Amino acid sequence: MPQLDIDKESLTHLGFLNELIGRIGTLGFINTNLAPFTLEVIALDSADMRELNNTHRAKDSTTDVLSFPLCCDMFSESHTLTDTILNENLEAQAGDKGRDSSESALPLCLGSVVINYELAEQVAKKQGHSTQDEISLLFIHGFLHILGYDHEVDNGEQRALEQKIIESLGLKESLIVRNT
Repeated sequence: MPQLDIDKESLTHLGFLNELIGRIGTLGFINTNLAPFTLEVIALDSADMRELNNTHRAKDSTTDVLSFPLCCDMFSESHTLTDTILNENLEAQAGDKGRDSSESALPLCLGSVVINYELAEQVAKKQGHSTQDEISLLFIHGFLHILGYDHEVDNGEQRALEQKIIESLGLKESLIVRNT
């Protein structure tokens, strides 16, 4: 699984996601070596999320989670990293072994998942579960978008994988299920 990059301000709301990403990895549903990669995760309040949603999606409203993949071409139709990209990154890192450690290549960033912690708190109360569970659902949903899944255009692949993951983790119904 990728290493999560969570800024100091977001750690209060999202620090537990480091353990969650490890648990997701042990499930075996994602058959791609994501260890050489990082994933940025940010917590925003509703006002900042509204601004981000307006700027990037032209929707003047807040939302619960946004995903910003940085390496869109890294994933094939089957949602696995292409051998070429993965091998290039690993070769670059191997070539850095002769360099000073401060000069070594940075891990490739898959993108960013941005979570609205205020809305997560409100929805958690309404759904009757913890804010941590709600943020977990949002993270899983956003992470799958980073990996190339898109429930708006696929044939149910994201919905099926998301459901398998959340059921295996003992979480409540997915966002896709709740919103249909």
